[in-house]
Amino acid sequence: MNPSLKHRFEYLGLLVFSFLLRILPYKGALALAWLIAFALHYTLPQRRTEAIARVGEIMGETASTRACRRTAWLSWRALFFNAVDLLKPHYHHTHTFKNPSFNAFKKQLTQLLEESPNGVIMATLHYGNWELLSAFTSFHSIEMTSIARAQKNRLANAYLDGLRSRSHMEVIAHDDAQLFRKIVGRLKEGRVLGILPDIRNDATETSFSFLGQQTTLGVGCARFARTAQAPILPVLIKRSGWTQQEALFFDPIWPDSTLDKKQDHVRMMNALLTSLSDEALSAPENYFWYNKKWLFSPSKKIS
Repeated sequence: MNPSLKHRFEYLGLLVFSFLLRILPYKGALALAWLIAFALHYTLPQRRTEAIARVGEIMGETASTRACRRTAWLSWRALFFNAVDLLKPHYHHTHTFKNPSFNAFKKQLTQLLEESPNGVIMATLHYGNWELLSAFTSFHSIEMTSIARAQKNRLANAYLDGLRSRSHMEVIAHDDAQLFRKIVGRLKEGRVLGILPDIRNDATETSFSFLGQQTTLGVGCARFARTAQAPILPVLIKRSGWTQQEALFFDPIWPDSTLDKKQDHVRMMNALLTSLSDEALSAPENYFWYNKKWLFSPSKKIS
């Protein structure tokens, strides 16, 4: 099926945007990304209004309308800043990855890879700069695999997959019929799996507490860990301002073979979500409030 005219124009815009970001210095590219983010933020009122409502839904009465608006704007801006980082990883090779938090993170990840013969599951959220993890593992010559849902725009999807592959990260499609077997196989080869568990799964009956509310999430992260006997390392890349980024990681979660399989899945997911959720609530501007498939209210989807 040929791409639609709309998808062709979206793809053309993506190419132009990428070209401009590539030729500009890092801070100049961030400035351009800021301008584009600002323009789109105020020309897409439905997305902005819905994101503000979502922030208010989670943060409750303690957050003023002004604070919710600011949080939504910073979350939107971060999406465009993350695009700059995806296109300009070399800046982080000489700056970001040299700071103490990333050195400590590298030490923890390396230690876990030495302790576990079956790889490590690096679990993060749609928070801060989640895409930077692939550049980080590539910089340290650590083999990484991830799972990605295909974008509706096949041209844009192929382009983004190409960018990710530049960091030598293997991307396996979410709808791959052999997904589970492939992921377990990669872990048993000693690779790192990057995964984002904060995606609502309406097909499951398992409910978890996340961001202070109940939602249904898949347990794929825990299933991979249990089957491969690999630890889960919760990690977040937190953005502060325009250029400062910090690696936050938490105690690894190991599977417990003495427990029933389903009990172990729930235990690991609860431990993972608790550690990540607390941090996300403490800096909500880093969370991505614009996800089209909202975690909590099926009726609140951004189209």
